[in-house]
Amino acid sequence: MDETLRRAEEFLAELEDDRRCAPPEYQPVVEPYVRALTGSIDAFRASRLGARELNAHAQQIRLSYARDLQRLLPGETPPTARFVRN
Repeated sequence: MDETLRRAEEFLAELEDDRRCAPPEYQPVVEPYVRALTGSIDAFRASRLGARELNAHAQQIRLSYARDLQRLLPGETPPTARFVRN
């Protein structure tokens, strides 16, 4: 299995777990991200997306999701982006 696909599927599993564990009022926040990532994974499997595009989609979804969580949970420390220079 392609490494990019494996990472995207792992992130999808995390999102689905968040959706299952979230209080009912937060579940609608997670749902669009699950759908978007599922669509990207399906497009990759159907050869409509390459590995670089899948990786880019997954990274964008991860960043947007983290930003939404940060807005909803302002007391939480924001995750450290591995691509940010100090």
